[in-house]
Amino acid sequence: MSVFVFKQFAVQQQHSAMKIGTDSVLLGCLVDVTQATSVLDIGTGTGLLSLMMAQRNAQALIDAVEIDEQAALEAQHNFEASPWANRLKIYTHSIQEFAASTNNKYQLIISNPPYFLAGKNYEITNEQRLTARQNSTLPFDELATVVAQLLSPIGSFWLILPTAEAGVFLTQANGLYLHQQINLVQKEGKEANRVIMQLGLQHAEITTSTLVVFNADGTPTEAYKKIARDFYTGKQFQ
Repeated sequence: MSVFVFKQFAVQQQHSAMKIGTDSVLLGCLVDVTQATSVLDIGTGTGLLSLMMAQRNAQALIDAVEIDEQAALEAQHNFEASPWANRLKIYTHSIQEFAASTNNKYQLIISNPPYFLAGKNYEITNEQRLTARQNSTLPFDELATVVAQLLSPIGSFWLILPTAEAGVFLTQANGLYLHQQINLVQKEGKEANRVIMQLGLQHAEITTSTLVVFNADGTPTEAYKKIARDFYTGKQFQ
């Protein structure tokens, strides 16, 4: 669908390579945004994560960076149509260019980054979608470097990756330390296939947990319904 309607906002996604998916919704629901007054969304796409942060935190000022011009224009539209337009700002740059042009430090940085490793052959023929999914424009080590530069000393960086790629990211984290890991099981009885990670600039005790998203019959688990209830309507859970 070209427009996805949440409880408090709508997301137009006609021109963005990456459409609304469970990954971003889960990340947006589980991020700890309660104390953050400054938020950076790396690779915002449609602007979904930024909008979720704005809904969950009434004080946060949110900067969103998106390299794809069509997606950035769509995110701008979604921001302007939301109740929080005065707290949301879009930048049409690569995150590397953005980092080189600002002295800002953010209390929270979030990202659903491209994760297909550059150089591999993937069955994606749409160039815009491949750019959004393949990490050639944002390798893991460069992502970690800019996050370390832009993160405040006591800030947190939250991201979601497939399980294997999460392990690769941690080996290239360049001064970022894992604080929390949430293993996501797509369907009851399966292995975890996604990982949400919270990282920071300081060492911390690592906490781990597991969230099962769907029951064996494909219906949403009560745990998933609980965390997403402020965004999804009851109809969307059917």
